[in-house]
Amino acid sequence: MVACQKRAQEAAAFLNSIPETSVRGRFQQIRIELAARQNQIPACCGLRCNPFTAARLELIATVANKLRVEGNFAANHLLLEYVFQQRLSRIVSLG
Repeated sequence: MVACQKRAQEAAAFLNSIPETSVRGRFQQIRIELAARQNQIPACCGLRCNPFTAARLELIATVANKLRVEGNFAANHLLLEYVFQQRLSRIVSLG
């Protein structure tokens, strides 16, 4: 388990070294998944940080579903909570 956590940290460090503007698609999905497995919301999820490089909520929900299927319910809940929070704040700001 410790070796697996170390690998995840190394992978996250590598992905975080890539400029945000270069991280799209699969790289963004992997970054979200690694962060969620470490009980963190990745910076690339933050719509307030940079709306042009932020992950789409659909992508975050897809990663959350993958984690649920794998049985990682804590990471799944973390990401889904973020998605629902963002959707709710959009609804509130519109109305």
